[in-house]
Amino acid sequence: MLTPTSTLANGGTARAPPRKPFNMIPYCSRKTEVVNVSSRAGLLKQIPNDELKARFLDKNLTIDQLDGLIAQFIEYAKQGTHIQHGYSGSAYGMSKIGVTAMTFLQQKMFNSDPGADLVVNAV
Repeated sequence: MLTPTSTLANGGTARAPPRKPFNMIPYCSRKTEVVNVSSRAGLLKQIPNDELKARFLDKNLTIDQLDGLIAQFIEYAKQGTHIQHGYSGSAYGMSKIGVTAMTFLQQKMFNSDPGADLVVNAV
């Protein structure tokens, strides 16, 4: 599954279309379970900055805001300043934090369709 901004896993920095994971919703049956593959490396404890953690946990977080957080990490990582800005030192970990946050956003979107039985989880 793509993160909102990039496929950082495997050391890559290729950008992915921000809404690509959300485009699958019209193709889902009325009863669907989605499993996004995350990792223990994606636990928020990997982010040392409490204010930054709070931004990822914000119940009003949007896909655009999540995309911005990941894009900001990429820019800081290119400059070698991501740790000083409170991000994790691991690109892989940040990609998995993005996947987990995206999972919450997907479930929130699925919940907006009262006639569907759609469930999304990250493992």
